[in-house]
Amino acid sequence: VSWNPQGTLLASCSGDRTIKIWSSDNINSILAAKSGQPKSQSQQEQQELISETIRNNASLLNELKLTCIATLGDGHSRTVRWISWSPCGKMLASASFDSTIVIWKQKDSRTFEIIANLEGHENEVKCTAWSYDGAYLASCSRDRSVWIWDGLYLFRKLIEKKIKPTLNVYQQM
Repeated sequence: VSWNPQGTLLASCSGDRTIKIWSSDNINSILAAKSGQPKSQSQQEQQELISETIRNNASLLNELKLTCIATLGDGHSRTVRWISWSPCGKMLASASFDSTIVIWKQKDSRTFEIIANLEGHENEVKCTAWSYDGAYLASCSRDRSVWIWDGLYLFRKLIEKKIKPTLNVYQQM
């Protein structure tokens, strides 16, 4: 599972090849009340605050009002193993046993579209991580490789214009 940087959406992945997007309109007010701190500004601080608050307040899960607002099911042919939100919160990377990474763009509050299908790993992709500025996406695989996907910064900037540049891939063994 992965919270978006704003802390209002939770993405979950599954063995049924889907990703579910859950909305929580009351997460920020609950976090502020339980932690005694206002909403954090950085993604890392927000993720840490959410994790710490949930660990320290198990009853928080009962107070959350999570609603499934989208099911993303067309991206992968096998289990989706990992998901991560981009720092801007507009894109989601999903990694799968099918050896691919799919980049999803949030079109509106309930709609996501596939904007890239990254292929190249020779075995299941275990996880992904965005760089702090969203310019790069790292992926690691059971094939014992780590790939750095370059060009995502330009890709993000060009999405609105519907231009799809070629992505450069670097592999380090």
